[in-house]
Amino acid sequence: MAKASGEREMTATLREIVQRTGPPGRGRLLAAIGQRVALRHMPATIRENRIGWPKPSPRYRAWRSGGQPLVDTGRLVNSWAWRANQNDVKVFTQVRYARQLNHGGIIRPKGKFLLIPLSPPLKMTEARGWPRGKAAIAARYPGSFFLFHGPEGPGIYRKSRTRIGTSLKTKGAKYQAKTLGIERIAAARRQINQQGYHFGHWRQEWMPDLLNVAGLFLTTGKGGSSSASGGNPDKGARGGQVS
Repeated sequence: MAKASGEREMTATLREIVQRTGPPGRGRLLAAIGQRVALRHMPATIRENRIGWPKPSPRYRAWRSGGQPLVDTGRLVNSWAWRANQNDVKVFTQVRYARQLNHGGIIRPKGKFLLIPLSPPLKMTEARGWPRGKAAIAARYPGSFFLFHGPEGPGIYRKSRTRIGTSLKTKGAKYQAKTLGIERIAAARRQINQQGYHFGHWRQEWMPDLLNVAGLFLTTGKGGSSSASGGNPDKGARGGQVS
């Protein structure tokens, strides 16, 4: 699992507060802090475009939908969980692509190309359910074809009724000037340099709320979590963790 550390001053302050309590209260307080981060602050970091999740480019659908980060299925947003003991608390997700989105890095295909379905022109349901393999793509999109030097770049194209004027002049191409227009439905890449969003960090802006949680527990004994662990980590092959 990938590990990420938070801001030093913040985590040091929380440790100092936690040390004032003894077991089993210490474990309950740590669990309460973890629960608050997992169920409130981590989802808000992504959904509300807070620090750590850069604003989207105006080129992409996220901008057209109001400038918010692109949340499609909500799987990552809703997958945070916590696990506490008497010494520490971990907030984590086990969604398999969380590590890559958090740290970034190069993604390379197993074959020649990575095919990235494009919406538009595809509907989001089509892009999300993009078929795998040449036969499956041909069956889903009859008449589609691959162009390495296509007008919009390498990828899979189809005839288009809306993009008039893009003609195929590739020597020996299956579709010639009779085609009114074509549109790319999937981009082909040799590799992708995935941007790291660095959302897997404790944030200083959470501090007032977490201090309230700790203060309520220390002064009244209330607000502590009755469960040392919880949430829905959405277990997968790889995940991300905030510790």
